[in-house]
Amino acid sequence: MFRGREALIAALDEVEVAATGDAIAEARRIADRLEARIAAAEADYSKSGGYELDGFASMAAFARFRQRVTVPESRRVERRAKKLAAWPEVIEAWEGETLSRAQVEVMTASVPDRHVDRFAVTATDTIEIVAPLTAGETVKAINRWVELADDAAQREAVEAGIEPATIVPDAELSASRTLDDRLELR
Repeated sequence: MFRGREALIAALDEVEVAATGDAIAEARRIADRLEARIAAAEADYSKSGGYELDGFASMAAFARFRQRVTVPESRRVERRAKKLAAWPEVIEAWEGETLSRAQVEVMTASVPDRHVDRFAVTATDTIEIVAPLTAGETVKAINRWVELADDAAQREAVEAGIEPATIVPDAELSASRTLDDRLELR
C-alpha cells in the first residue's frame, strides 16, 4: 500500500487522546500533517491521471467510490488535488506546518480556476503573508488576492487589445444543488 502503513496503524492503535484542550489541539496538529501527506499524494495521483488508469472518469469519481465520500466532498478533493498539483510550494508549507489545513482549504476553495497559474507565480509570497494569520484572516487575505488578480487580468486584457470579459465573482453567482446534484444557475 504505502511505506509506513503498518507503523501508522500500530501507532494509532496505541493512541489515546485525553479530553483536554492541549491534547486535542496537538492531536489535530498531527492529523493535519497526515492530511497534508494524503493531499500531496492525491495531487500527484490527479496530475498523473492515476484515477483513469484505475478505471474512474474523474478524481471526484475515484474519491466517491474508493474514499467513500459524499459528492460535495469528492468535488472538494478533486479541486484541491488539481490546484495543489500546480502549487507545490503550498503542499511543502502545509507539510512543514507553516500553513494549516484550514488555510490550504481556503486557498483551494477561493482561488478560481482562471487564476491557478497566476497564484502559482505568487505562491511563495502569499504563503509568507498568510502563514501567521488565522483561518478567518486568511479568507480575507485570499479574497483580496483574488480581487487584485481579477484587476490585473482585466488590465492585461486591455493592454493586449482584447475586450476584457466581465468577471462575476464566484460569490455573486447564485447557485443551488438539487437532490440529483445538478447545478442550476439562477
